[in-house]
Amino acid sequence: MTNEGRAPQITTQASAGLFLAGRVLAALAFMSMALGQIIHYEDACSAAKNLGMPLAHAYVALSILLQFSGSVLLALGLRARIGVSLLIASLLPALWLFMDPLSNRVYLSGAIAALGGLLPYLALGPGPWSMDNLYHTLSKER
Repeated sequence: MTNEGRAPQITTQASAGLFLAGRVLAALAFMSMALGQIIHYEDACSAAKNLGMPLAHAYVALSILLQFSGSVLLALGLRARIGVSLLIASLLPALWLFMDPLSNRVYLSGAIAALGGLLPYLALGPGPWSMDNLYHTLSKER
């Protein structure tokens, strides 16, 4: 029996712990971005406007909402794929704004790295130490 077409199982406790640590660290990175935008809201709006973002205030507010809610879902492992999708959605405008790699290489590289770090959670799910897994385990026992 092959495992073709299915996500590999995370079987060891060490692997489960590393998957949890990666989820929490990724969530903390996005949460810190959201908090930075809240604390420096006007500066974030000015920066977005200077980069050519239409409706900069709405963009920054939506970005905060996506990053905050996606971070919480990812950290808890509760509907983590939805959380990751929200975080990816918050990255897409940044990727579009920083498409000129000659002038914004650092920002573009950071956004691409963050996107790459989120994709395994989108593909594999939150891992065994998550609220989703706990829910599925408890529902099977009934």
